[in-house]
Formats: sequence, C-alpha cells, structure tokens
Amino acid sequence: MMKNKVLPILLFATSFLFGQNKLYYVEIPDENNVPKITTIDGKTVISHNDIQVRDIFSKHGVINLEKAFPTSKMPYLRTIYLLETKSAGLISDLNKYKQYFPYTEETYKGETLLYTPNDYDLIDPVYHHRNFDLINLRTAWDYSTGDPNFNIGISDSGINTTHEDLQGKVTMLTNVSDWHGTSVAGIAAAATDNNIGMAGIGFNSKVLFKYMYDGAMMNTLLVLSQNGARVVNASWYNSCSYSSIDQLVIDEVHQNGTVIVVAAGNGGTCGGPDNYVYPASYNHVISVSSVGFAKVGNVACCGSGAGLPFNWEDRVGIGPGVNNDRHQTNDMVDLRAPGYDVVSLFDPNYNNQGTKYTHIYGTSIAAPQVSGVVSLMLTANSCLNTEEVETILKLTSARLDNIQENQPYLGKLGAGRIDAG
Repeated sequence: MMKNKVLPILLFATSFLFGQNKLYYVEIPDENNVPKITTIDGKTVISHNDIQVRDIFSKHGVINLEKAFPTSKMPYLRTIYLLETKSAGLISDLNKYKQYFPYTEETYKGETLLYTPNDYDLIDPVYHHRNFDLINLRTAWDYSTGDPNFNIGISDSGINTTHEDLQGKVTMLTNVSDWHGTSVAGIAAAATDNNIGMAGIGFNSKVLFKYMYDGAMMNTLLVLSQNGARVVNASWYNSCSYSSIDQLVIDEVHQNGTVIVVAAGNGGTCGGPDNYVYPASYNHVISVSSVGFAKVGNVACCGSGAGLPFNWEDRVGIGPGVNNDRHQTNDMVDLRAPGYDVVSLFDPNYNNQGTKYTHIYGTSIAAPQVSGVVSLMLTANSCLNTEEVETILKLTSARLDNIQENQPYLGKLGAGRIDAG
C-alpha cells in the first residue's frame, strides 16, 4: 500500500523580539574592570575604577550585567558578560574604552508569549488541556487562533449546537444532535476566552457539520469539501477492507484542495491494532492514532486498572508495553496526538445526563486535534496546499521511535506526535 509522500520543502524559523531593552555581549578580560551594580534605597548605583566609564554606565541606564557563560570550559567565553540596557548609545560609548572592553556584540532576548485563554484550566486543574500542552498549542496560538471565515468540516453523528461552548459556531448541513460529534467539535473549535468550560484549538474558526449517515458516508466528505471546508475531520470508519470507489472519492476531495483527517482506529477496530481501518488507510488521508500525555510514571487512579501504568507521555499504549491497550499501530498511520483521558465537550441531552464536559478516549478525539492544528496552519497561510500541510505536520512532529516503550512498534508509529507550534 502507498501513502502520501513527504514533499522536500524547507522550513524556516523566525525569532520574534519583544520589549525595548537592548542586550549585548561585552568582553571584560580583567575582572577588576567589571562595573559593580548595586541597588540602594531603590536606586541603581554603579561603580567603576574609571570615573568616565562609571558615568557612561549611569547615563545610559544599565539594567543588568552578569557573566553570560559562567560554566563554560573555554577561558574566553568566561570573559563574556551579558549587558542589558535601555539605550543603544551605551555600546557606542563603551567602544571608546577598548582597554577595558575589547569586544562588544549585540545579542537578543527572545520571549515566548504563549497566548493562554482564560478558560484554559477551568474544568480539571490536573488533566485539563495537558494534551494541548504536549502538542505545544499555545505557541501556535501566538501565530493564529483561526478565522471566522474559515470552516472546519466535521462529518460525524451529530453536534449539539446549543452547548454553551458551541453556540453560534456551527453551521449544520444536517440538523442532528449527538455527544460524539459534540466532543469532536469541541476539540477542534470550542468557544474560547469566554470564561466558560474549555478551549478549542482553532477557536476563532467555525464548524461546518454534515451527518455521517446522510447517504453514502464517504459522500459527506465530498459535500463538506464542495461547501468550502479546507480541512475535513472524520472520526469514524466504514470498512475494514479497501474500496477502489471510496479511494476515488478521497482523490476528488484531495484534488479539491481539502485536507482529510481521519481517526485511525481504537485497537479493537477491524480485529486488532495492527490491522488496516478505512477510510484512515486510504492514500491522500492523514491517519491519526494516539499517544498518552500524562507524566511518565503516572498510574490509573481507579477501576480495574487502578495502580497500573496509564497514559504515559508520548507512549503508544494506555499502559506501556500492553499490546491490548493501544490504538491502531500500523504502517498506514501518519501522525499521532493525545487520545487517552482527553477533556472535551459532552452533549448534556445524551441519555438526559446533563453532563456538559467529560473525559474522552480514542482516536476519535486525537483526530480533531490534528484537524484543529491544520485550521491554524491554513488561517496563518492560506496559500499552503494539501501536500504542504501534511509535509509540514510530519517534518515538525516529535519523535516517538527513540522511546523505549515504543520500540516494539517501529515502522508503525507514523511520522511522530504533532507539534502545533
């Protein structure tokens, strides 16, 4: 079987600088010539053997001076100091005193602002959105939070559009309500920064919904694509065997410029975790399976597995090394995302439970994490095509094959675990 090729593209990283202070490397070979900076009664006081140097430091508002590399084994690097100042003119003046400061060079103070919504940790202070932390989502939010004109297509069993975290966000091509699609939609695009419930990944984007059983299941993907969805999520399967007709449908959706993200299967799907599941295993589909997100060493709190290894970070199995407790692990899996004990929305009308939020297990909840990230990518850069999106996701994913508990599954892990940032 053949899956999508990874395009040979180049990825460039750009440093974004914040703040007005200047940062410099300054060589000071003789420690006797290091200016002394102290604070007395809230005022900064600077002293130096040379009065003119002292006046220069005082004039330009030095904030901090410290060794840049105090643990270096190289003698030269131990003479380099990190100087923070409010004025670029300081270095120009210091260059007149090469006998004290032979070399200066501007450097930069990078800052990661990590956009954090006010509903990021409202529900569960222990597990809530630790899955988002693992996929580095808040870094991605510094670049994009979605776009109201962008639709994330979801083919599923139904969405409760009256849910407090989905109101006004969903366009229904079929009006059906159910807990499963509600959970999927919540991960992809729940209302965010609203002091309610949870955060969604592409939260400024909208959801376009099509009922999965409305005619041929594969046709729902095509209809969503034809209605403008540039990414479509399918957290379901319809077959354990290949269909040439279904592959043609996938091909048309792909050619239409839509990224197709599908849940890979939950281990028991199609008879076992090594088996192929469709549509996840078709070409031009991003097949998503699961990893854990909890701290290594975490054990189950309750139930039949109480006290046993559970949901370990970046491990394939719910219990490391337990074959029966892993989701789909085969050579058609493309990527992985957290799929155990993930917090999401729930349909309060389901069985009259009144529950609005719950913990979800399965690749059904891993897939919309990838779909949500794709929505961020495409709203940050609408010129990306489907192959480029998949290539970037794979080339920037976190390695899983160097983890001991994953060693039995080499060649079946996919490219890695997504890194949204």
